Amino acid sequence: MFLRTASTGLLVALGALGAWAGTQALDAEPAPRSAPDAAPPESERSPQVPAAGPATASGPWSAEVQVSSGQTQAVGAVGQTLAVLPDGTRLIVWRGGGRGGTAVLSRSRDGVSWSAPTAIPGTEFTQSPNIAAAPDGTVHLIWGQRRGPKMTMLHMASRDGGRSWGGATQLSPYTTDQQRGQAIAIDDKGRVHVAWHLGDPQQGTTPATVWYTRSGPGGRGFSAPQQLGGSLAGHAAFPRLVLTGASGDVVAVPYRAQQDPPDWDVLVSVSRDGGKTFTTHTAVDTPFRDWDPEAWVDADDVIHLAWMTQRGGGKGVTVDYARSSDFGRTWTTPISLNQVTGRFPSWAADPDGRSAWLLWKDERDWGTPPCVGRERCADLIGAFTSNGGRTWTQPELFTDKGSVEVKFPSVTVDDQGQLHVMWSDRRQAVEQIFYQVRQSP
Repeated sequence: MFLRTASTGLLVALGALGAWAGTQALDAEPAPRSAPDAAPPESERSPQVPAAGPATASGPWSAEVQVSSGQTQAVGAVGQTLAVLPDGTRLIVWRGGGRGGTAVLSRSRDGVSWSAPTAIPGTEFTQSPNIAAAPDGTVHLIWGQRRGPKMTMLHMASRDGGRSWGGATQLSPYTTDQQRGQAIAIDDKGRVHVAWHLGDPQQGTTPATVWYTRSGPGGRGFSAPQQLGGSLAGHAAFPRLVLTGASGDVVAVPYRAQQDPPDWDVLVSVSRDGGKTFTTHTAVDTPFRDWDPEAWVDADDVIHLAWMTQRGGGKGVTVDYARSSDFGRTWTTPISLNQVTGRFPSWAADPDGRSAWLLWKDERDWGTPPCVGRERCADLIGAFTSNGGRTWTQPELFTDKGSVEVKFPSVTVDDQGQLHVMWSDRRQAVEQIFYQVRQSP
């Protein structure tokens, strides 16, 4: 079911966001690479995953480190909250506690000793801070901010490893509608791509919409926000994009949408001109609930898509994968990478743009006391591909915490191929932030 498509231009007028004038004009960008008008349909053999078998916690993992102080609650956020700079410096952000909490940052040169958590000035009343590092070492932070009944999306940058920050740039107007689900990605040209949803994503409410903006090279200037998907999207929310190793001329923004309420489907809005214009394709539309996707564009402009599917008949939730070599028009036959119920896939792509880890939450303990109801006792698990998703390693447990629920993971791969993982959990009286690193496969 891959027939539905729609196109959007640089601006789509819809409410306050459509009228938003943006900030400063984009710096001049290099001309995008030429691309064929009609790429051939996906004809490669469907990717393969090893036969089912027990996942094992193996491989050269470092010792686990607690990053937060332990004195106050420290909870991760949905999205990218971990970044590694070209010089190896690690940065982790989270929201500080209390009314009017700020984004909080801790940094480390070796992953063992971490600085005391420091509030980032200007980020009061923050919602879900996300962070990413550009190839030149610039650190970019985005967050939602609430002022009274209104919310907006903001951005600021640091050029000294998070020690000091420039002024905040407002990416969207203040509105009384929710602005959440933000995601950030940076391409090899240093352009910052940001997406989020506007409105309440719960069923039965006013339909939510997905919005996108991008900066010029070096993160300077942002475009006026544009809505993705238009009328095709229906009730759309939670965009997630990864551009590690990509030039940025091809940008793929996936999100869940309700084309057939109350069922969720997966749409992917694809740009071939660096985010100026998009064409939207229906990537996943099964009889089941398909939701919370994340896409990675690799160095060859192949789009790698992972998402969750709620299977019928008590079969749980699968983490599924497909790839597209023709800018989202067609996709390989989906495969399920998990062997037990799992949720929330996240990409950790190598800067080489051709290999990647895919991480998700493993819920093998769910359903056995005390892991019942909302207490899923989830751990983290992942699989690795060294050939652009054609084959995968057997899934490997990253954590095994028993009845402790591992929450809000974030993953990234550095220039040496090391996998960095952070999460929060409540094994102590209040939730705390933890970190580990794995050597390259």
